Amino acid sequence: MLEIWWSSSTWGFDPQVDETNQSNYFFKPSSIKVAFCRWKGYHVHIMKIVLTQRVRGVGDAHDVVNVADGYALNFLIRTKKAISATPAQQRIAQSRKEKFIAEKKVQEKLLEQNIATLSDARISIIVPTNEKGHLYEAVGVSEILSAILEQAKVTLPKDMIKLEHPIKEVGTYDVPVSHGELFGKFSIIVEAQQ
Repeated sequence: MLEIWWSSSTWGFDPQVDETNQSNYFFKPSSIKVAFCRWKGYHVHIMKIVLTQRVRGVGDAHDVVNVADGYALNFLIRTKKAISATPAQQRIAQSRKEKFIAEKKVQEKLLEQNIATLSDARISIIVPTNEKGHLYEAVGVSEILSAILEQAKVTLPKDMIKLEHPIKEVGTYDVPVSHGELFGKFSIIVEAQQ
């Protein structure tokens, strides 16, 4: 069972007694919330922080999270991945998170329009080949992106194109595109250079 007690004092110790009449002492600096978390008889300090970037297993940028104080002080704050969660910083983080979510929605709509534009476009890539129709150099993601930008005037992130393997022969190919919940595909024509 996980039990958490929050201190109301600014500095010093504030005794709290649980139902087994064991005394638990903990403190809280004035700008950082700290608590003792008792789990299986161990005491752990918990600290509230605001993340400045995505930290795997902890949260995304501008999230207000509770982590162990040693992890927060010795790693997250020292490497500038987090800051202490003062009330002012929490308000700033909340407004930045709302702005970030709004920008993300706009980017997703733009990507959705770009995918729809690509599905109607005819993208051709002209490459040198041998007499059997095999390419001297494979057509990869970077060549496809430059052809899309040149011919359809659409920019896509490199990780959106999900090419199973590079294209090594002349022909028409369907290229799958995905980003988050957006899925689509478009056709490219690889032609031999005359």
